Amino acid sequence: MKLKQLLSKLRYRNQIKNSIALDFKVLNKSGKLEIFKLYLSKKKINQQIKVTKGIDIYEFNYFWELRNDLFKSIILKSFEPQIKEYLKKIHKDEFIYTDKNEKKSLKVISMYYHFYDDEIYVFVEPNYDYYPDDKIKRLELYLKYDSNEFEKSLIQILDLWQLDYSSFTEDNYYESIWDFELEIDSFFLEFMFKHWSEIKKETNSDLIGFITYATRGLYTYDLDNKSEVRGLKNETKKYLENKNIYLKSELS
Repeated sequence: MKLKQLLSKLRYRNQIKNSIALDFKVLNKSGKLEIFKLYLSKKKINQQIKVTKGIDIYEFNYFWELRNDLFKSIILKSFEPQIKEYLKKIHKDEFIYTDKNEKKSLKVISMYYHFYDDEIYVFVEPNYDYYPDDKIKRLELYLKYDSNEFEKSLIQILDLWQLDYSSFTEDNYYESIWDFELEIDSFFLEFMFKHWSEIKKETNSDLIGFITYATRGLYTYDLDNKSEVRGLKNETKKYLENKNIYLKSELS
């Protein structure tokens, strides 16, 4: 082993020795819990206890920022294999067409997502400004996570910092630590923008895609450049034509 590698390995062991390991349990593709280790420096924990003494949890922005980062780097990150596989099917035009003799490929799709309890539901349909709804069978994706396990892990951090979180555990309180003011829709959108572009480039696809938060249905975005499409009749068609993209509609 080279000296540089040996020193790196020794530093890593020393960091582990001087840290406390927390277990984050995350559902994998098979629906089984996998454990991810989060190492927190003992020195920084002691420093944090001094900072958090007597502080209101609602005002402790550092914790909420950490919670957000952990949601993105652990929960959303665990979805990557499924998301990539799903997007490859879309960009490779692996849809099930209702007309078995259908030769034409879709040029524009509409993607929607919903948030349910511990699940993100995603589906793709032909774009409504250009194609009939039944042109293809809806392509669906279910992304499941365990919010209870995520909350338990967050509470471990709060306990280490000796931070009072009793206001979240009272019987009459309806919000949870794991999703308090969590901008899950924004995080998921950014996640989809990133992987849409990566897979589109990888597959050399020219497919146009739009994404909508279907739970609210207020905003639609261009998956290629994150531009908002809103407030127009035949909104996606007009949006594309404003960009000098003219596609033939199959609607009667």
